[in-house]
This record gives sequence, C-alpha cells and structure tokens, in this order.
Amino acid sequence: MELLKELLASSTTEAIAIDVETNGKECRDGRGFAHGLSFAFRNSTGGISAAYFPFRHTILGGGFNYNLRAFLPLLQQVLDRFNIVYHNAKGDLVFLSTLGLKTTNTKFLCTMVISH
Repeated sequence: MELLKELLASSTTEAIAIDVETNGKECRDGRGFAHGLSFAFRNSTGGISAAYFPFRHTILGGGFNYNLRAFLPLLQQVLDRFNIVYHNAKGDLVFLSTLGLKTTNTKFLCTMVISH
C-alpha cells in the first residue's frame, strides 16, 4: 500500500506500467478474473519502483493476499490520475473491472498495438 501512496504523492510521475495477472480463463463469460496487479513507475529519485499486489491467489504452502477492499480506493485513484501503459489493454481493462475498478475514463496506451 505504501508504494501506491508514494505513487499518488509523486508530482513528477506521468505514466505507470500495469500488468494484470489472471486465472487464464475467459472473463467475458464470468469464469475469468484478475488475481493481482504489477506496477512499475519512475520514482522521484529517477529510479524505478515496482511491486506486485496479490489479491486472489490460491495460496499453496503459505503466502498471503492483500485485502482488495482496502486497496480499491487507491487503485482507482491511480487509474483516474495517471497515463497507464499496458501490453494488452483490451484484456487488461476488462480484467481490472473484475476487481471492481472503473476503467471508462482511464487514459492509456497499449504496447501490443504500438508494436504492430
């Protein structure tokens, strides 16, 4: 959660990269959903800050999941404020909605589309 607070407090960050990890099933028919989110952005010192936030993983041999409900307001602020870089925006935007996030006003670019 501290990383997201750092990101939201940043006055120099304009864009962040987000990768959505899923269960690999089709999300449009209700079987698929997001497991967690990876974030990466250039921090105030010029370095890269990155983290992975697991929310719905099946935990084998220990581990933990973050409380999604506690993170939702911060995650929504990130989506609303920053330009987001995805590699598969078409899928990632739908999977973000399975976490309860609204993506209709998100400014983004998709590296998969740009690469073509």
